[in-house]
Amino acid sequence: MSAGSVGSALAGGDAESWRHEPGAGAVNYRVTPELDGGTLRTLSVEARFTADASGRTILELPDHGGDDKEWWRLLSGLRVENATVQEISPTERVLTSRPSAAIVVRYHVHTGYDHDPTVADRNLYRPIIRPAWFQVIGSSRPPRDGKGRP
Repeated sequence: MSAGSVGSALAGGDAESWRHEPGAGAVNYRVTPELDGGTLRTLSVEARFTADASGRTILELPDHGGDDKEWWRLLSGLRVENATVQEISPTERVLTSRPSAAIVVRYHVHTGYDHDPTVADRNLYRPIIRPAWFQVIGSSRPPRDGKGRP
């Protein structure tokens, strides 16, 4: 199969979440805190990458981390430029474009907690977005290409 995949989105997953075809180039990210009246609400993520040479790229959204599931639910507003998008499951999208097209993916990441988490919280891998600070790690990663590369 010569379809590339772009993996998990900055809201759940591990470092290998963004997957991309070898030699297809890097995935470049821009993460911007979104404020409402001076209070941090979400993170806006933009990812730029080259589509697979076949013109078919699989975008994998984050699904789990630790013992937690459905991290894709922490994402919203998924938009893709230079490709059509077909949902094939809650965590996968097929991007159809010109071969090796320049793709831009944008989405928002929401917090996995409605409070300041403590060690009593069972899973501290979800994105933490508080009014004045945020923390995202590995599994809070960006969507990846279906080949395991960020």
